[in-house]
Amino acid sequence: MIRLLIAGLMVLMAGNAKAIINEDLYLYCKSYSDNDFKPNKSDHINCITYFVGVAELAETLCTIEKYGGLNYNTEYLDASIQNYLNRMKNNPDQWKYTAALQVWVSLAEINGADCPPK
Repeated sequence: MIRLLIAGLMVLMAGNAKAIINEDLYLYCKSYSDNDFKPNKSDHINCITYFVGVAELAETLCTIEKYGGLNYNTEYLDASIQNYLNRMKNNPDQWKYTAALQVWVSLAEINGADCPPK
């Protein structure tokens, strides 16, 4: 699993340096969800890597700002991805925006954190 995450990170670093939009992340994560959260494609790794990256950033920022932390735990990753998919499916008007904020909100909702504010 760790090799897949590292490979996914390398793929992301080698690509264009632009923010991913919700539409693209939704499609990556939908494919991962449809595969019972078993990563076997680069799209699945893109989904996982993006969520882990945002979670790590959120945890760091929350700790720095002393908001109580995000309480990030990898066991909640798949649940956070499913939460994101459910919200994006019902809000296609958000698909054109960068995905980081919506991922952060999903992580916070599943982990029961106050940071970021809901």
